[in-house]
Amino acid sequence: MKDLLLSVKKLKKSFTQPDGKSLHVISSLSFELGRGKILAVTGVSGSGKSTLLHLLGSFDQPDSGEIIFENENINNFSKEKLAMYRNEEIGFLYQFHYLMPELTILENVSFPFLIKNFDRKKANERAGELLDRVGLNLKKSNMPYELSGGEKQRAAIARSLINSPKLLLADEPTGNLDKKTGEKVFELFSELIKDEGLSAIVVTHNEALANTADKILHLN
Repeated sequence: MKDLLLSVKKLKKSFTQPDGKSLHVISSLSFELGRGKILAVTGVSGSGKSTLLHLLGSFDQPDSGEIIFENENINNFSKEKLAMYRNEEIGFLYQFHYLMPELTILENVSFPFLIKNFDRKKANERAGELLDRVGLNLKKSNMPYELSGGEKQRAAIARSLINSPKLLLADEPTGNLDKKTGEKVFELFSELIKDEGLSAIVVTHNEALANTADKILHLN
């Protein structure tokens, strides 16, 4: 299917508890994600939302099932190809911004590009463009401590897009923000996803934000 980016088939994941018993976190989960679409993942704490993102980002391996990305099963990738998949195809956005306090906002955003391409000029140009788009054009030289919570998360959004990933995985991206700021940041986040032409899977407890996605996956 031409417009299909990701297909998850009968995914299962369990963890062994201290008493030796298995805790089944994800059981026979299947879904599809088209290009340019946003999938919201909802559910109570402990339902497997973050575990799902870890599996999709290849930080962990499923017990069984398939994760098909662009017609390839990532579970069959070598370590080298998995690293390439994680670094080039996937973008990550977390509840906490994880900006490096010793770097300026421009340096924080450009850092992943610089590691990948070793081209400081292009890295700064790309970071500058993204910071302009998230409304931080006047804060490029600021340090993280000089920004508000919403501004820090906007910088984190810019950083997650710096390498032009095809799939963005976001774990409660507005969870640390107040309701009004969170809504503004999520609206910006959604606009940028559409503009960049990428797909996103967003874990959120906010039903109002989830309802703005193209599709909702509720985990029990």
